[in-house]
Amino acid sequence: MGQKVIAEYLPEHLAEMYGADPDAVRAKINRLRFDWNSYNPRRCTVKYNYVEPRIAVDMGCRFNKFTMYPEYEGPDFELKAPDYPLSDEMAHTLSYESNAYSVVTKNDFRMEGHDVEHYIAAAGGYPPRPSPDPDAPYWPELKEVTQRQLDRRDGKLPPVSILNPPKLWKSFNVTEVAEAVHDEYPGTHQGNMINSMIVSEEGLKLDYDILPFRCREDFIGTEVRLAALNTWSIMSK
Repeated sequence: MGQKVIAEYLPEHLAEMYGADPDAVRAKINRLRFDWNSYNPRRCTVKYNYVEPRIAVDMGCRFNKFTMYPEYEGPDFELKAPDYPLSDEMAHTLSYESNAYSVVTKNDFRMEGHDVEHYIAAAGGYPPRPSPDPDAPYWPELKEVTQRQLDRRDGKLPPVSILNPPKLWKSFNVTEVAEAVHDEYPGTHQGNMINSMIVSEEGLKLDYDILPFRCREDFIGTEVRLAALNTWSIMSK
C-alpha cells in the first residue's frame, strides 16, 4: 500500500519542492516499482504451512486489539464485521474510553477525497479471516503464529532467517526484530537505512536527472533532502 500511495503523490511532491520533472519521476517509478501481481507468497511463508488462497465464508470475528480504561462503565462488547465502518458513537467510545490507537472513521478529515477500498486493494485486499471452513487460508496462518508464540514462551526461538530481515538486522534474533518494530518512532529504520547507504563504501548513488542538484558536494541537497523525503513518505502513508 505504501508503494501505491508514494507512486501517486511523489512526482508532484518532487516537482513542487525540488523542481523535478514529474513525468521523469513517474517513468522511473514505473520502471523500478515492485509488481505485486507476480509476488510468490511461498518466499515469505514456511513451506509446510502454506495454503493456496481460496474463497472462504467469513464468520465475522475480529480481533479486538484494545482494552477499556478502568473508569469505563458501559456494557462489555467486542467488535465484529457488522461494526465496520465504525459508527460515530462507537468511534467516540473507542477514542476516549479505550486504549485503541488512532481511531479513524470514514468522516475523518484525512479521508476526504480518498477511497478506502482503493488503498485496501493496493495492499493486496482484505486479509484472511476466521471461517467455518477448516481448510480456509486463515487457519494455517493462525497455527503458525500460535506455534511461534508457544516456542518463544518455551525459550525455543526460531532462527531469524524465517523473517528474511534486512541487512541492518542480520545480527538480531526474533525477539529483537519484534522489539524493533514495536511502537518505534516513525521513520527510524528508514532513516538508519538511508544513513547506512550514505556512509557505505559504495556510496549512495542519486539520479541527478530526477532531482536537480546545486553542486557536486551538496549536504542540503543530499542528507537534508533525503531526511525530508523520509518524513514526507511516512506522513503520506
